[in-house]
Amino acid sequence: MRSMTGMGAATVKGDGAVVKVEIRSVNHRFFDLSVRAPSRLGVYESLIRERVAARLHRGRVTLSVELDLQRRHGEVIVDEEYVASFLRAARRLARRHGLPGEIEIAQVVSLPEVFTVRERSLPERTMRKLLLQAVDEALDRLDAMRAKEGRALVRELRRRCKAVSAHRKVLIHRTRNLPARLRRRLQQRLAEVGAQDVVDPQRLAQEVVLLAEKATVSEEWGFAPSYDDLLALVVARALREFPYMNARLSEDGTAIERLPDVNMGMAVDTERGLLVPVIRNIDQKGLRAFGTEFRALVERAREGKSLPDDLQGGTFTITNLGLYDIDAFTPMINLPEAAILGVGRIRPQPVVRDGAIVIRQMWLLSLVFDHRLVDGAPAARFLQRIKQLIESPFLLLG
Repeated sequence: MRSMTGMGAATVKGDGAVVKVEIRSVNHRFFDLSVRAPSRLGVYESLIRERVAARLHRGRVTLSVELDLQRRHGEVIVDEEYVASFLRAARRLARRHGLPGEIEIAQVVSLPEVFTVRERSLPERTMRKLLLQAVDEALDRLDAMRAKEGRALVRELRRRCKAVSAHRKVLIHRTRNLPARLRRRLQQRLAEVGAQDVVDPQRLAQEVVLLAEKATVSEEWGFAPSYDDLLALVVARALREFPYMNARLSEDGTAIERLPDVNMGMAVDTERGLLVPVIRNIDQKGLRAFGTEFRALVERAREGKSLPDDLQGGTFTITNLGLYDIDAFTPMINLPEAAILGVGRIRPQPVVRDGAIVIRQMWLLSLVFDHRLVDGAPAARFLQRIKQLIESPFLLLG
């Protein structure tokens, strides 16, 4: 197994030239080659592509070429006619003025434009050989790196498979230790986790509106009760009446534990993401006490000042997406809790009342529950009780 990602580089010297080639490859389902080379090597691009395509068949590949032509020795050409003309003129001048001595070779060599050097160009055959050698060596190094990465990937895959296998053996061992009857029930219920029960309470929303209008709060409260406040107290009352919904699995997963306290988690959207502040012993609080504590927890959560105890210990959760124009949705259970209640928006809908079609405010509630802890019918009775309590909400004011 070979990785599709790697890099290979090579430098080849010869006949006064230095050719550097670097090849980089990244994972890609098709073969895509990009060649970057000096303009004088443009005639060799098709040759380079053929060479690389013969070795690589997948991946996005980038090949770069650098060429350095060092100074090369060539043929030295002497302008003999120019030198002879200089010597004749020098002798005439010496005779005319009676100057002694002979002209030395150093004087001749120092004359401008006496010597010219014509450099030899790098033969095409030599350039082709050096370029292909550099490409082949870079491909060899790229292939070696990809093979090394591939071996590392295989080792990592084997390690993960081994860990999964070990975890599977532990799960099998734990399952075998369960009583046969409990094991069958567990397998049946696991297949149903995530079931949704959506309720249309008909008069629910209108009764809540009436409650909000009559529950005029004095200035000493500092807030007006909202639908969330009323619904939380309704759910707390229902949890106390149906204790099997206020439960969780034991740590070893072999027993169902009913919890003595009703601690309500209220999902809150913050800049750090979703947080669930917990109001403890909510069934023992009135509307004012709950509303005050709930708003303090929400304020700390949105300011990033929540304490560890603020966000743990919940036994049931309510999440409301009505502000986002959501009618119904399927929330995820906040494990290890037994269930979660999803609350949609309140909106006017046509309904039949006393044989006539009227517009009423309607509310949809979605209950998602863990079938390992509770069956469908008991969960439906719990949701039905919530509907009944909301249709007679004034009992909460006592």
